[in-house]
Amino acid sequence: MCVTMISGTRHETKSAAPSVPMSAGSMGGWAFRSPPARPIATARQNQTAKPRETILRPFGRRGSASRPGCFVLSLVSFGKSAPPVKTEAKSETHALDCAMEIEEPEAAEGLQVRTYFVRGRNALVARAEFAELYVDYYLHQGQYGYHHAPEHDGMLKEALAALTLHCASRPWNEAWAWTIHFRKPLLNLFVTGDNRRGIIVGQIFTENVKDDGRNVFCADVVRERQDSRRSSVEFAGTEAFGIVEQFYAQSEQRPARYFRRGPEDFVMVSAQPGCEMEWFHALNDEKMGGLEETETLSLLEERTYRWGCGCSQERMFSLLAPIMRTDPAGLFGEETSLRISCPRCGALHVVTREALEAYIAEASRA
Repeated sequence: MCVTMISGTRHETKSAAPSVPMSAGSMGGWAFRSPPARPIATARQNQTAKPRETILRPFGRRGSASRPGCFVLSLVSFGKSAPPVKTEAKSETHALDCAMEIEEPEAAEGLQVRTYFVRGRNALVARAEFAELYVDYYLHQGQYGYHHAPEHDGMLKEALAALTLHCASRPWNEAWAWTIHFRKPLLNLFVTGDNRRGIIVGQIFTENVKDDGRNVFCADVVRERQDSRRSSVEFAGTEAFGIVEQFYAQSEQRPARYFRRGPEDFVMVSAQPGCEMEWFHALNDEKMGGLEETETLSLLEERTYRWGCGCSQERMFSLLAPIMRTDPAGLFGEETSLRISCPRCGALHVVTREALEAYIAEASRA
C-alpha cells in the first residue's frame, strides 16, 4: 500500500440524501427466515463534515484505476493551509491486505445469505434480501455527514449486493476488493468484503479520478497465508450486475448471472462444472421467481454479512506515525489536529498532534 501526500479539499455533494429503505421483504417461496430484529443506533444526523480535512483515497495517479490499492492522503488543516508535504510513506501491503489486518470488530447480526445447489443442473445459487445492509449503509452516511448523489448511490448499492453474493459463493478464507472505474460518469467505485469477519463496505470517488480512456474492473482476492491475486477486465455498461457478469465470463472462465426478485431481493446463479448451459442461459427474473417449484434446491450453507469497515483511530495513528517521525511540520503545519476520511467507508477520524505524539512515544517504548 502506497500513501502519497498531496494537498486538496473534499468535494461536498449538494444532492439531497436518499431515502432509507426501512422495510424488509420476504424471501418468497424459498422459506428464507429474516434475521431477528436488532436495535439500530440513532445516527448523528446533525454532524456535518468540515470543509478542510484529511482524506485517504484508494486510487493512485490521481485516481487511476490501474493502482486501486494505492491510498492517496490529502492533507488540509482546519485553519491556515499547511505547507506542501512531499514525504511518502510506503508499505508492502495494499488496500485488500488491510482488510485482513484491521482489528476485529464486535460480532453483530446482519443480512443472511443462503446458497443452494441446483440438482441436475450443476449450478450454485446465492440469494439475499439487502434491506438491512442498506439501512446500515445510510445510517453510516448520516453519522459522518456525507451523502452520495442519488444516481451514484444506486450504482454503489448494486455493487455491494453483487460483491456480497459473490463472496457467499466463495471459500470462507477469502477477502475480495473490487475497483470499478467508469469513464461516463467519471468515477471509481470501491467495494470490499471479508468472508472471515462477514463484513461488506464500499465507497464512491468522484474527485481526482483520472480518465484512463476505458472502463476497467479490477478484482483483488486474498486468501489467508497466500499472496494476493489480481484480475482486470474491460467492460461495457454502468450496471454493476452486468459488469460482474462480464468479469466472470472473461476472468473466472465460468459464467454467472444476477437476477432481481424484488427491489432489494437479489439472486446470483453461477455455473459449476457440468452445468446445463441451455437451461442456464434461458433463466430470467420470472423463472427465478418460481425456481423452488421447478427445480430441486439443496441448501448448502447460510452466511451472515453486515456493513462494517474496522477502521479506527489506532489504524489512523499507524498510517500517520512514519510521516510524523520524519516530517511533523509538514504533516500538521501550524495546526493541532487533522481530520482523516477512511478510503473504505468514508468515516471521519480526528487525530490530534498530542495524541499522535503519545502513540509514537508508546510504540518506541514497546
